[in-house]
Amino acid sequence: MRCSGEITFVAPDRWPLISIVTPSYNQGTFLEQTILSVLRQEYPRLEYIIIDGGSTDGSVDIIRKYADRLAYWVSEPDGGQADAINKGLARCTGDIFNWLNSDDLLWAGALQKVARAWQQAESPAIFYGLARHIDEVGNDLGYCPAQSSHMTLQKLLWVGKYYLMQAATFLPLANVRSLNGANPALDYALDVDLWVRLRLPMIHIPAVLAGYRLHRASKTVSASTQFIQDCDLILRQAARDGLLSEAQARSRTHLFATRTYLIPEIGNFRDALSHAYAAVRAEPAVVFEALAVLLKGTVRPVAGERLWSKGRSLYVKLR
Repeated sequence: MRCSGEITFVAPDRWPLISIVTPSYNQGTFLEQTILSVLRQEYPRLEYIIIDGGSTDGSVDIIRKYADRLAYWVSEPDGGQADAINKGLARCTGDIFNWLNSDDLLWAGALQKVARAWQQAESPAIFYGLARHIDEVGNDLGYCPAQSSHMTLQKLLWVGKYYLMQAATFLPLANVRSLNGANPALDYALDVDLWVRLRLPMIHIPAVLAGYRLHRASKTVSASTQFIQDCDLILRQAARDGLLSEAQARSRTHLFATRTYLIPEIGNFRDALSHAYAAVRAEPAVVFEALAVLLKGTVRPVAGERLWSKGRSLYVKLR
């Protein structure tokens, strides 16, 4: 890394080596788009690894098409996403690390923007940009929610209110390896857990770096209850580590659950209201936050997704 200042890249070996791992299992519908979004970056020092969990849907044939441009790939049964990520991490030799799920995309030019931020930084940090939602066929649905250009560890602990989008978040590989990578005890909030454990400053890259795909089989949509449980474990551990109080941990878990149950695909207002009440009981100071979450969840179906997406995109730009 170099201190802040004007940067001139004089040779490919001056760029940091970026290691990207794609954990994959039966996502053949989207996998080739994911692979091409990485290989078409035109970044001179890329180490791309694919860890497939033994797919039976044609994914392996897709991977073989690009095998000569991969640093490593394998298709064999694994213990889930964390295991796949960690198997890939063990093969990585770069300076910068990220994993890109097999249904997400990198935006054009993303890796060069990350490399510039890395070279300007004075010490290890979490480098993050913005992400946009895309649908099953790749249509742009607007900015992902809860993003901020001023992220901190304390904001990250407001799970759901503020969020880093995993595909657009790049990490110093040595620091990730020192923590043994992704936590295998978690299935869904692996990214939040890792960011909290890293305890690093967060540097914003003012650009869209990734596309986060929404579809019926995506884990975010299909396993919301498990997301809540994972976030509860993360926040309780943060309380044990002294990063927030036990009451704050409980209330923020309930607020996250409130937001989750108000997602249009779930639309469970009764459970959302119950969790909002539990959040206020745990920490009365969050009463206005709970009311705001309920109000947003009520207005969103009335406004419609198109108008809501436009408003959210404007809010993300100003946040």
